[in-house]
Amino acid sequence: MADIVGSPTAKDLCRLYAENFGKLNGHPMTETWILDYGREFEFRPRPAAVEEGPPKNCFQNAMRLADEFNYVEGFVTLPTIPLLIHHAWNVDDDGYVVDATLNDPQNSYFGVEIPDVSSVEEIVGSTYSYSILHKLPGRELVESLD
Repeated sequence: MADIVGSPTAKDLCRLYAENFGKLNGHPMTETWILDYGREFEFRPRPAAVEEGPPKNCFQNAMRLADEFNYVEGFVTLPTIPLLIHHAWNVDDDGYVVDATLNDPQNSYFGVEIPDVSSVEEIVGSTYSYSILHKLPGRELVESLD
């Protein structure tokens, strides 16, 4: 098991989970997949024009902003809770986090940017209440962007 000193980033914990759990039921875990395709994202305070969405609705909140900002799915760590939390947010044209659910500059973000979320909607359906990357077609779409 890898040692992590200090406050772990989302990428640190993603790597730790992937190394220690790897596959469940013979399928790569979301952590393993996002570690392969993801990157870290830098926080920037939420723009004033972006309204805060309901708590615990990150997938819906991010999908609501997908016409204006690119959709990202991955993981966040909070400074007060050193756990890997599956999360969705958006990024602006400069690649900075636009998060309608959380707004703490100490959060750490690691995920996969999905520039054309409308393609994902067609493949996995328009159910915005949960992860699109838990479904294989969503992963295949991101892999095809490589």
